[in-house]
Amino acid sequence: MDNPYLLELINQGENSAIEFKRGDVRAESLAREIVAFSNSYGGTILLGVDDDRSVLGVDKDKNYEEWVAHIARNNVVPPVNVSCQEIILSSKKIILVDVPKGKERPYQDQTGRFYIRIGSTNRIASLNELMRFFQQSGFYHYDGTEVERSSQSSLNQTALDHYFQSYDVSYLELEPEERISLLKNTDILSENESATIAGLLVFGINPQRFLLNASISTSASSRSSAASSSTSTSRFSPNSGANPRTNRYKKLSKVPISSRSKSSVTFRKACRNRPCCSFSGRFASAA
Repeated sequence: MDNPYLLELINQGENSAIEFKRGDVRAESLAREIVAFSNSYGGTILLGVDDDRSVLGVDKDKNYEEWVAHIARNNVVPPVNVSCQEIILSSKKIILVDVPKGKERPYQDQTGRFYIRIGSTNRIASLNELMRFFQQSGFYHYDGTEVERSSQSSLNQTALDHYFQSYDVSYLELEPEERISLLKNTDILSENESATIAGLLVFGINPQRFLLNASISTSASSRSSAASSSTSTSRFSPNSGANPRTNRYKKLSKVPISSRSKSSVTFRKACRNRPCCSFSGRFASAA
């Protein structure tokens, strides 16, 4: 008796979640399908079915479960766990391969290509898609992006010194090369010595020159004796028309990070005498 679930999958034809492959499919081709499904929403690969939905079957003497598992572990980076199931359809053996949505995206094949599933076809992921994958996985942070035409001179050196004093480091007394190295280690400067988005928003002298739509939001809450609470939110935008020479802006620039209540900026200190701390921030941006 034919499997109704398998018949339904075949009748649907190839789509964003189903792919047909002949039994003699090459390992490279199968790896590409696994990569594409893993980078998308997962899917099912039917081995032994042709593109025209005709059931051809696979070699009955071959251990496809072991072969597919080997490909998923050795031809896909990072390796993925797939499940295989043998199903008999019209007296022919079909291999049903379930590929889950990847938890460590993005995935690539042995050639270094990142594929995603679009409809019934696979295509190489674009740069923006790859950046989104890396950001979701924690390998890439928007606030660490370098800002073109900015440099160390775009940062308030007094504010930097005030901050690093809390780590017992006299920033202004360091040699120029040491300053740059310190700012790179804290992700305030990029490797190309341009200011990062986070560095400009926190220490920038005039950040609205570079970040027209960026802003910093802060919130503060107060609780009365009757256990009722109220929350007030203030928002500063470099492009909101505020004059950078006003006291309001000066105060914002010079307040040390440690005293900004509930700030969206987080610092970690690795060592006290020579901090190689990791700098990360979460900023509202309407790019």
